Amino acid sequence: MPAQWEDKNKPHRNIVFVGHVDHGKSTTVGRLLLDSGHIEEHVIEKNEKLAAEAGKAGFGLAYVMDGLKEERERGITIDVAHKEFFTPKYYWTIIDAPGHRDFVKNMITGASQADTAVLLCAANDGVNAQTKEHAFLAKVLGVKELIVHVNKMDISGVDWSEDKYKAAVSEVTALLKMAGFGSQIDNIPMIPASSLKGDNVYKKSENTPWYNGPTLFEAIDAAAMPSKPLDKPLRLPIQDVYKISGIGTVPVGKIETGTLNSGKTVVFNPSQKSAEVKTIEMHHTIVTKAEPVTTSVSTSVASLLTKSAVVTLLDTLTANQHSFVTTKLSSVKSNLWTFQRLFPSDTPRFSTHTPLKLLSSSKTYLKRQTRMVRKLTHRSSRTAMHV
Repeated sequence: MPAQWEDKNKPHRNIVFVGHVDHGKSTTVGRLLLDSGHIEEHVIEKNEKLAAEAGKAGFGLAYVMDGLKEERERGITIDVAHKEFFTPKYYWTIIDAPGHRDFVKNMITGASQADTAVLLCAANDGVNAQTKEHAFLAKVLGVKELIVHVNKMDISGVDWSEDKYKAAVSEVTALLKMAGFGSQIDNIPMIPASSLKGDNVYKKSENTPWYNGPTLFEAIDAAAMPSKPLDKPLRLPIQDVYKISGIGTVPVGKIETGTLNSGKTVVFNPSQKSAEVKTIEMHHTIVTKAEPVTTSVSTSVASLLTKSAVVTLLDTLTANQHSFVTTKLSSVKSNLWTFQRLFPSDTPRFSTHTPLKLLSSSKTYLKRQTRMVRKLTHRSSRTAMHV
């Protein structure tokens, strides 16, 4: 269903929904898409019927994003899901991230693609373990704009109480200051809402006469556009690779810096093998050019120049062979982390403010052993990561 603001020529941005498990992320996205005209009512009605049959009555909105069989059976988000979304100013990709601690690896994948985040905090539950973890990870992974959605204001025991809202806001504010959002805390909207019923998601609620701020939809549209590092060398960390019959090798990832054009010859690091870009796609639509703040870019490359060249997860697509540095840390638990420098290698030393891209080669969920990257230091013989 096309939204009234649909226009793919608008500036494109990525927004991720994060927060503790069961705080209403998928339901919020479903409600936002429904009330803003991106999906029709009969879709929710069908989902509600399916949810009721599975013993999950009330999950109809969440089923918009939770499409996997296991997600619907368990009533939680497991993998990231993407949906197109339009506001008056922007063309968005919504990324719904899992809140359960076992699936933090997938949350990292989703948050790494986003420039804006909506952090959900249930008014009846306050700040929890994954609320904290997701706030820190959002900052580490480069999220620039943040919106706080204080959900479940309608639930018994909260009942639209302004005091309960203020208590939740106080907890979240303290957390965000710790996580590194302190300098922008006064500009972060904190919205009292009920995503299940639709209060302050797209429409203003009559239950919050004491609140004069924006709805979630208004706050998303008002989020400041981050600057695009177009003047830097091309960097596209590979997040997945598909082999499609009749098409060839299709790497998928997000452009961090520079610009990618069809017909361009690119280099995959660290293998140093070259290929020509045939087509670039986003949301199954072919585009001629891709820039930073563009997520889920599928790049169909021509046959690689040598048969030994294989594009794999953790490769990075660049424009030349001499502007990439990778430091592998094999001593961190059972997971191999790769830090990919997002600028040329003419300044090889790491510091505590070096911009890095964090990826993991582990196929298993990172669970509790993966925690915030709090500090990076350069040593004479190794690079140390403190977690």
